[in-house]
Parts: sequence; structure tokens; C-alpha cells
Amino acid sequence: MIRIVLAIVTAALGGLGAARTAPAATNAAAAPLALSAARSLRAGGCGAHAGLRSPLQQQHALDEAARRWSEGARLSDAIEASGYRQQQSAAVHVRGNADALHSALAQDLCAALTDPRFRDFGSRTRGRDTWIILAAPFTTPAASPAEVAAEVLARINAAR
Repeated sequence: MIRIVLAIVTAALGGLGAARTAPAATNAAAAPLALSAARSLRAGGCGAHAGLRSPLQQQHALDEAARRWSEGARLSDAIEASGYRQQQSAAVHVRGNADALHSALAQDLCAALTDPRFRDFGSRTRGRDTWIILAAPFTTPAASPAEVAAEVLARINAAR
């Protein structure tokens, strides 16, 4: 039986775990395999989504978040504790071999993999399990400081 739950969270929402079962994978090969599979799907596209030229970048903070998530923390708490600043994230927990990993990424994270906002990647592998997090990093508004100050003042005046 295969059980899948995809986690897509924003900075304010909690995360969910997911598991997909298949034959065992080797621990040493799974972590680089996860990034390689994610990059391959991002470049080639999946489902109805076209591929992207910009590769995913592995982020140590997201690796740390995946480690915390693998140890039982809620996904959103794990990301926050890692110090990674996100706008949005998507994640999946996969149990199994390379085929299960590729299938889970293609089915469950296709939209995030092919979304140009999602640029960062982190993972944790332990035994047959791999926890994968994709994230759109926090970006500051494009407005100038003067424009932001004027907007804040206008909102304060409107609230009065």
C-alpha cells in the first residue's frame, strides 16, 4: 500500500509528513540521488509543467530543516528553527528506492519543481527514508524604502 501526503506550507502554516513505500534504497546514494532527480525533473519538466533552466540550489539550512523534520518536528517548525527564511515551501517524505523517489517527486512536487520561485533544496536520508524540502526564499519588496515608508504612513492614517 502506498500512502502519500504532500506538504505545501507558507511561513505561517504547519507542515505535514508524507510517506511512500517501495524497495529499500542505500543511505549513501539517496541524498545525492534526491537532488539529482529533483534537478532532472526541474530541467525536463513533469506532468503538464514545462521544465526550467535555473537549477535548484542545495541549501545547508534546508538540509538542517529536513533533519529536524525527520526527527519528528513539524515541517514549519523545522524550517523556522533552521534559520531559513522562506516565502513558501513544499515537501515530501519518501520511503523506498530511486524509482519511488523519482515517482514521488514527479507526482507530488512537480508544480513546485517547475515553479521558478522555488529555487532552494534540502534533504535528509536515513535508511529507506528521504525527506525533501523545496523552498521559495524570502525576498524583500521591490519598492524603495521611501515608497515603503509612504505606504506605512498611508495605512496608519487610514486606520485612524
